[in-house]
Amino acid sequence: RTAGATRILMIDNSASMNAADGPKGSTRLAEAKDQAHELVRSMAANDQAMAIVFGGRAQVLAPLTRDKDALNAAIHRIEATDAPDRIVDAIRLAKSVREVNPAARMTLISDGGVGFLGDLIGEKDPIDFFPVGTSDDNRGIVAFDLREAFDQPGKLQAFAEVENFAAKPVSVRLLCSVNEDVVQVREAT
Repeated sequence: RTAGATRILMIDNSASMNAADGPKGSTRLAEAKDQAHELVRSMAANDQAMAIVFGGRAQVLAPLTRDKDALNAAIHRIEATDAPDRIVDAIRLAKSVREVNPAARMTLISDGGVGFLGDLIGEKDPIDFFPVGTSDDNRGIVAFDLREAFDQPGKLQAFAEVENFAAKPVSVRLLCSVNEDVVQVREAT
């Protein structure tokens, strides 16, 4: 039996993948999962693949296998998160697999909002990028903290950082609610 191709699927399920700018209003994550399923369907009999997600933390969903059903089941189980991406950890996982199998190709399925990767991927690292999403019109809460007020012991204060990833400024209404009761509304640009 001859060795087939090896593919390391790195699928982004970070918060930005919840944007619904795909075909017929589908989310970027749904589009990413469709692309991953298509890559699994196209595998030859001797090919193998593994699946890694990296929203919140990078984790292996399916180890290297030729079993298309197992890979598709793992991809199907990927859930949306409100977490930042951990692409650096995913690439490190993929590169550790490449240490054992240098011919393995890394495949990134993402909206590309992963930030600067520096020298993490070198010239000799085979990587394919499958982009999802049709616009950069995306914004979200990127940091949140709840703490006791310095000047009023027993009273809590909430802090949120909102970031706009689009090229143009946008105005949004921010609502803070406690137990479904709106306690503050603020406009932000």
